[in-house]
Amino acid sequence: MASKKIRPRAVRTPCNLPATITWTEEGNRDRYILGTCVEISTTGLRIELPQPIPYLTYVTLRIEGLALAVSGRVRHSRASGLKCTTGLELSQPIRAQIMEALRTGQKVENSKRWQD
Repeated sequence: MASKKIRPRAVRTPCNLPATITWTEEGNRDRYILGTCVEISTTGLRIELPQPIPYLTYVTLRIEGLALAVSGRVRHSRASGLKCTTGLELSQPIRAQIMEALRTGQKVENSKRWQD
């Protein structure tokens, strides 16, 4: 019997943070949607939205509470009642400082190199 490959998964941290997603549709029409980030890892996140975003769409995500702005790609989208749960794969890993602040409930401090 052939062995089944198991893909290692990143540690997921539950959260409840407001987020804004922007993307461009066909015809260069810019769109945005407000949602809630419910789970986050260094390489991706799960977000609840009022409507689905098409599969494999490139998006920009902004989470104000974390001072986080990253780009990513829609990897799955599932409608359930009035909500749609969407999984995003991020183009860059989230900094360890942000992930640690989420786990411990501390406030995220801005990088010193951006301060005067």
